[in-house]
Amino acid sequence: MGIPKQINMVYKFLPKNCLFEFICYFQIFMETTVCLLILLLSLPFSFYRWFVIQFVFFFRKDLGKILSPCDLVCDNDQEGIVISCSNPIPKNSILFTLVLDGILKLSDLQFIFKKNVIDIKKYPQLKQYPTNFMGYRFWKQDDNFNIENHVVQEKVEGSLSNLHENLLNRPFLPKRSPWELVLIQNQEKKQTILGFRISHTMSDVKSAMKLLCNHLGQQPFKQEAVGNEKTVSLLHEIFKIIPNLISFMNTVIRGRFHPWKNFNFDEKISYSVAFSPSISLPDIKVISKKNNASGSSVIMASITGAIHNLQEEALQCKTLCWYPLLRENHPDTEMKNHFYITVASLPVNEPCREKRLKECHQMFTSLRKNYMEKLLDSLMLIKNVPGQVRRHLLKNEMAPTFITNNLGSKEKFNIGGIPVVQLCGSFALLEGSVGVGFFILSYGDELNISVICKGNTVSRTILKRLANGIGKELEMLKELEGSQKN
Repeated sequence: MGIPKQINMVYKFLPKNCLFEFICYFQIFMETTVCLLILLLSLPFSFYRWFVIQFVFFFRKDLGKILSPCDLVCDNDQEGIVISCSNPIPKNSILFTLVLDGILKLSDLQFIFKKNVIDIKKYPQLKQYPTNFMGYRFWKQDDNFNIENHVVQEKVEGSLSNLHENLLNRPFLPKRSPWELVLIQNQEKKQTILGFRISHTMSDVKSAMKLLCNHLGQQPFKQEAVGNEKTVSLLHEIFKIIPNLISFMNTVIRGRFHPWKNFNFDEKISYSVAFSPSISLPDIKVISKKNNASGSSVIMASITGAIHNLQEEALQCKTLCWYPLLRENHPDTEMKNHFYITVASLPVNEPCREKRLKECHQMFTSLRKNYMEKLLDSLMLIKNVPGQVRRHLLKNEMAPTFITNNLGSKEKFNIGGIPVVQLCGSFALLEGSVGVGFFILSYGDELNISVICKGNTVSRTILKRLANGIGKELEMLKELEGSQKN
């Protein structure tokens, strides 16, 4: 990788050999200074955290591992809060619904899950729950664990959206491992629907997909390969950020008044869900190839266009969104959260569809794990800060939207010999200012996108328009002439 042109502009008066030496020494100086500052800031908290872990190891044999930094980001600690059945407090959770082309009995499902998932002892958290101790969160064994309390049969009528809302808006029972597998039989269509809901504290989407596919479905979890962006230097990032800093800060300030900002941190909120029409992955690949853009960029452009087409004046400005990306070497042998968060700026104010796609492609390709993010990753002060201070830091106030883009299983699988013909997902939005979220999940050659609203951020009518608009926008993108050379 060559030297950024911004650096050449600033240091062009230096001789070439001197320039190279200056860059090397300056970068080493910056790395050393920042690392020392991080060490000084985190040392007291790190020592206290170490002390707590040692105390637990020797004196609290009933407690398991301490929650990881990524787990803490997804954990809304609600111990001690009285949960009312009439006005429940939803937990941060991930929800998958699997449609099976046949009837599966509850007893068979319980036997399969126990044999293929529980008994292999790969996922100890499925028999544990998070608890507080000396300001930190630890896993604690559920002494009353019973598979029959977690794998249950219910009768839920209505659409797929109603099912997702029903499951997302109910709390996990206290002092019980936060997951459930709900079986719903549709005798009329000769189908079975499974709703697998798991606390985000226990798992990210990929770990949960591996559990469903590798173990419950007994089929290797295969995904299409995704290229990794190269890490860039701190100096390169500094000079790349400076020209865009004013524009970014303007977006942040305007975003403070974005209509989708929802600051209901501790209130008893509920979620609404709508689904886009099923999207063909081959169609996305055609658009991607024709316009020299990545498949993820096409999806982002479809979401951005759907927001733009709402024709609401308050939305016609760039919109910040949280966009998680998986870390390298995602673990195969355990269930955990293994990602980092980036911030994207959706160009919803761009009226030209082709330009929106181009901007989304440029934005998406820049969402890489650069040096600065890696440095901040090594800090992870959040894991060392105890109690209420940590909970306050988790309440982000910057982005009003959240997009999670997930590759599901490339090959379809069976459960108990019955094929899974459809797989959809949704999630309870993380604590913070996020009011609207998008959950993207592929399965086979199909892509499903759910749109989730926190509280009354938008009306149900707008939510459905937004979900349907994603499919319509994708159809319009198919009509673009494209930039590919013949």
